[in-house]
Amino acid sequence: MMVLQPFIYDQGFIAVDSDWSDINNYYTTAAIVVFAASVAATIIWCVLGVVVPYEIDKVLQYQLVWWLLLLLPILGIGVGLFILNIPLDNQDVTLNISATILFFFNGVIWLYWLPTATSSLGKFRNLPPGANLINNIFGG
Repeated sequence: MMVLQPFIYDQGFIAVDSDWSDINNYYTTAAIVVFAASVAATIIWCVLGVVVPYEIDKVLQYQLVWWLLLLLPILGIGVGLFILNIPLDNQDVTLNISATILFFFNGVIWLYWLPTATSSLGKFRNLPPGANLINNIFGG
C-alpha cells in the first residue's frame, strides 16, 4: 500500500494531472490510516476468536461482528479520502480518485478479509464470507 501504489502513480501508470510529489505525503498518510484500520480490525477479530467461549449459538452471532468490524477499514477509507481532499481542494491538483478508492479497497481485502478468511481460529473458521470455500480449496 505504501510502496506499490505510490509507485504506480509516480511512474504515470495512472495519470495525475500535476506533480505527484505535491500529494505524495498526503497519499502516504491516507494509506497508513487505511492500513492501520484494517490491521486493527483483523487483530480485534483474532482476539475475539481466542476469548469468546465456544457456544454454537453465540459463535454464529459473531458473523455479524465480522461485518461490523469491516466498517472500521471502510471508515479508514473515508478518513483517508478526507486527508487526500485537503491538498486537492487547496491546490491545482487532480488525483484519479476512482483508482485511489480501488487501491484502498484492495488494501482492505488483503489486510482484513483474506487474513480473517484464511486464518480465523477454530470456532470462527468459517464465519468470514468466502472462508469455507477458500479453506476447502487450499485444504485448510
